[in-house]
Amino acid sequence: MLILYISYIDFKPAQYGASLRPQKMYQAFQEEGHRVKLLAGSQERWSLARRRKAVGEVSRWLDGNRPDLCYIESPVYPILWGFDRRLIRKIHRLGIPMGYYYRDFYRKFPRQFSRRRSLAGRLKEALLDWLQRRTDRLLKRADIVYVPTREAGELLSYRDIRPLPPGGEDRLEESRPQGRQCVYIGGMVEHYGGEMLLEAFRRLNRDGVEYPLTVICRKKEWDRIPEDLRQGDWLTVRHLSSEEARPLLAQAAAGLLVGRSP
Repeated sequence: MLILYISYIDFKPAQYGASLRPQKMYQAFQEEGHRVKLLAGSQERWSLARRRKAVGEVSRWLDGNRPDLCYIESPVYPILWGFDRRLIRKIHRLGIPMGYYYRDFYRKFPRQFSRRRSLAGRLKEALLDWLQRRTDRLLKRADIVYVPTREAGELLSYRDIRPLPPGGEDRLEESRPQGRQCVYIGGMVEHYGGEMLLEAFRRLNRDGVEYPLTVICRKKEWDRIPEDLRQGDWLTVRHLSSEEARPLLAQAAAGLLVGRSP
């Protein structure tokens, strides 16, 4: 099978989950024996020229090639540029079956996720909201819209919505390390609950180190954490890629997910 695969990241060693998943999906397609025409590249401003060139190349490729299907991994932001939207409309006009993975829903919860408060910030938020609505309308052309969970699918109203398992590797082992060493890998920004996690472990270890915690996150996010939460004999902080973090995961007795109530 020939698959046109559209992603909105630069394909390089993954530093975080949003870049790891698209690369794992690409790897999975290849391991299943499919031929894959890849369109990758960030849609950020510093990559705009490269992205525009890559989209143009794929559009011309479609004039002489007909993939069996097109699969699109959504960007963190809405689809920003008109040339990307025109490519998706072209794929639809050609009658190529299209699946789209809808990952980020934070713009549907503006009260829960902090927004920019300056005039320039409010204008940017309004623009992103408008682009998100345009992206949502564009997805009506998709044959299947994939979502992370069934609950996420209840936020959408497309004709065919299906949950898609995470893009990763099953690394469960029969024996796991003993002890109480915990590890958290992920964002430390406010709406992820990073400060709540640190406060909880500070209380757990109030009378001595019983639950060591290793946090693996971006340095720029860690630097925004209040100083008093960044201290403790029980705490280790590392800024690593997903590959570099594997040994620490293997040594931990528990990996943590953090959720914050509305």
